[in-house]
Amino acid sequence: MIAVDKKKDDIIQFKYTNDERIKCFKQQIDKNTIILSNPWVKGKMTEHNFFLKDTNFKNFIDEDFTPEIHKHHPQNKMKISQAWGNKLAKNNEVMTHNHFHVQWTSLLYFCDSAPLETEVGTFETFKGKIITLAGWIKHWIKPVNKERYTLVWNWDYEYSIS
Repeated sequence: MIAVDKKKDDIIQFKYTNDERIKCFKQQIDKNTIILSNPWVKGKMTEHNFFLKDTNFKNFIDEDFTPEIHKHHPQNKMKISQAWGNKLAKNNEVMTHNHFHVQWTSLLYFCDSAPLETEVGTFETFKGKIITLAGWIKHWIKPVNKERYTLVWNWDYEYSIS
């Protein structure tokens, strides 16, 4: 992984380069997406806890994501509460929302079909880009011009008081 840039303390961006793992995640999303009754995602998605059971996802978090995040926020252990895949077809979109119930939400992009729009700015996306947002930040995706895949996970830091 190579750090790309950092915007304030509320958004962290970096590039993930393991194409084999990205391909595996995409296959999992293709095999397991359904149309859920979700007011924000106007497309298909897996169940919200789908990737929590996936060994490949767990390895990705332990081996790749956690070390990179700890460069920016060397905190205690992370606890992931949800992890799912989104698949948007042409003209699908994601409505404005936030993840206020968690400290952080992270997205792994599989292509460059649409930028991530947020209340603090627009962020270009590309295959392998990971964007981590503070849970309070509102974000959305305008209707896409081609198929778009993302893997999304919500998480918090676990704190202990000595």
